Amino acid sequence: MKDSNCNQLYRNIKEQKAEYLPYLGKNDYSLWWNKDEVEEYEWESLKKKSNFEISTIFKKDEAIISHVAKAIGRRSLSEQKNNFYYFERIPISFNEKLFQYNMVDFAYSNATLVDSVDIDYDNLFMLKNKNEVIFVY
Repeated sequence: MKDSNCNQLYRNIKEQKAEYLPYLGKNDYSLWWNKDEVEEYEWESLKKKSNFEISTIFKKDEAIISHVAKAIGRRSLSEQKNNFYYFERIPISFNEKLFQYNMVDFAYSNATLVDSVDIDYDNLFMLKNKNEVIFVY
């Protein structure tokens, strides 16, 4: 995306404006926001961390899912029942030649991930003022 497009998107979010009805990947997830509640965050790339939770949806890949499973295996049954997992196939772009969305599998969970060399940290970021880990695709 060109820098001018990013700047326009930023201004539109801050001013609560949209040319079209915004939605989060699918038409059934329409997006509404209050301009008075828009926040800015300081962030940094996530460095290797022993245990962490991702506060947003994240791209479901085998490394992430296997580490969620390992984390579950180390917990007692009473701790496991508090975890939840949600999986969704979401469009990330549109193929104009085929007239269809390019879909990717995403997940959301409150399970703790365990650091490993298999985890790709490229899309994981730490929000400094909230001390939360987020995924950006």
